Amino acid sequence: MGASVATPAVLVEDLTVGYQGLTVVHGISMRADFGTVTALLGANGAGKTTTLMTIAGGLRPTGGRVEIMGQPVNRLACHQVVRMGVSLVPEGRGLVYSMTVSENLRLHTKRRARRQADEVFELFPSLRDLRSRRAGLLSGGEQQMLALACAISAGGRILLIDELSHGLAPVIVETLLPTVRALARDRGIAVILVEQHVDAALRVADFVYVLNRGRVAMSGSADEVGGQASDIEASYLGISAGDE
Repeated sequence: MGASVATPAVLVEDLTVGYQGLTVVHGISMRADFGTVTALLGANGAGKTTTLMTIAGGLRPTGGRVEIMGQPVNRLACHQVVRMGVSLVPEGRGLVYSMTVSENLRLHTKRRARRQADEVFELFPSLRDLRSRRAGLLSGGEQQMLALACAISAGGRILLIDELSHGLAPVIVETLLPTVRALARDRGIAVILVEQHVDAALRVADFVYVLNRGRVAMSGSADEVGGQASDIEASYLGISAGDE
């Protein structure tokens, strides 16, 4: 983890968010530092995606605050948060499926960072040979690679990933997780990873927050939380050993 005195990439303090008068997130506080992977774990409805979308500027807090690199963003729109260096990989992947791999990448690549389009092919070599293929014709794993590549091409220093493993075979997830880890370690990017799969998240995370019904139920380093993985699955995700 980064030094505690350093300005965090993302700081969330006493965050409250709701929809149509219904509060979904109740006073969450968390931080994410550059060069680290921060995992948000929890069952469906725990508030993970709501928290992520609020950080990205897609939702306005009803209480508390969100800061990006020390700057408050509560009143900023999504495009303004993007300009601050935040990239989001949504659960639905956010691709234009009628466009090719190369065309999707060009949509996200800043003019002053064109070389990053080539760099992402180094991270995802299999996409290089698929540059002319429409995104809608890619496999689920290839689409997730492209979604990550698009986010990286935007040149931001903060990467938000919503349900990396959603709809993917475990073997595909195993190929993507090391890339997420490398982005943080080698490029100094701050990654916030929303996941339901505890084991997958713990393999790449530095710090973990477990959400339950819109509140932080547990937090700590991946090693600390990893020692309680079975309790987390049973208590907060509703998974028992017989469900595996």
